[in-house]
Formats: sequence, C-alpha cells, structure tokens
Amino acid sequence: MSDGYQTETIEHDGHRYTFRFYKGFARRVGFKPAGGDEIEVYDQKGVVFHVAQNGGSGKGPDARSTINITGGPHNYDIEVEIDDSPQHPEKLTGPVKRVELGLQPRGTPFGTHHPNAKAVRGHEHLARITVHSDRGGVHAMQGGGGDEVTFDNTPITCPPFC
Repeated sequence: MSDGYQTETIEHDGHRYTFRFYKGFARRVGFKPAGGDEIEVYDQKGVVFHVAQNGGSGKGPDARSTINITGGPHNYDIEVEIDDSPQHPEKLTGPVKRVELGLQPRGTPFGTHHPNAKAVRGHEHLARITVHSDRGGVHAMQGGGGDEVTFDNTPITCPPFC
C-alpha cells in the first residue's frame, strides 16, 4: 500500500530539483525558474487516484498534506503543510484550488501563514505563498523572489469519481 505521495525530480541548468506532494491534492505541478518558462513537473492526465488503495480512509482524499521541494542551486529544503478542510467556513473563501510558492535564495524568514498553507521548514527560501480558492486569491505572505512553483488542486479521485 502506498502513502499517496508522488516524488518527481527534474533537472534545470545542471541542477536537480525534487518535488514531493500528495496525489489527492495535486492534479498538476509546475516549476518556473527565475526568468524562464514553466516546466511541467507532474500532470495527473486523467488517471484516477484511488484513496483507499493509497493509505486513505476511502471516504475521500486527506484534507491535510505536505508539499516538499529540495535541491536547486540554492539548496532548497522546503516543506509546506496544506489544509484543504473548512476550518472557519465564515472566513474561508472556499476550497483550495491552487497554491503558488515564490522561492528565493536565503532571505528574511516570514512571520505569518494562512490557515490553509503553513511553512513547516525552509521559511528563509519562501518569498511568497498565495492560496487561490473558489472566490479568489488569498495571500499568506508576499515579497520578491525568483523561482515559482504552482500546485493545482482538484485531482480526479475515487471517491467521489469511481
């Protein structure tokens, strides 16, 4: 039985980047190096993610998961915790549709986070976390940066699509 996580590695300009994410959250992952074009890291491409066969309850994808990014010329070692559950329905703007991370060489760590995306490790490499939902974007923090990583939610999962 799998834990439901996918690990993908890409090479760009002689540097290796590794991305690890929960397939019950990420339908697509893209990496855009500073000043360059986006590189597709992962695309579900219509394959159904079977929750029960990947360590889940079978009632639906886990609401909480992590995103990990390592490597590159700046030796990224980033972990961001994602919470796609409705914690405060009156305050949330809807389910998470997309998480964007702005990466930077080591810089000033940030001091805040959004209820749906919290940096666990690698704060000094995060220039921005943007959480998009059904009703628009919510910025957890923002600043300058270089590389960008995008995680699109809404994967095809069983349940509900069995």
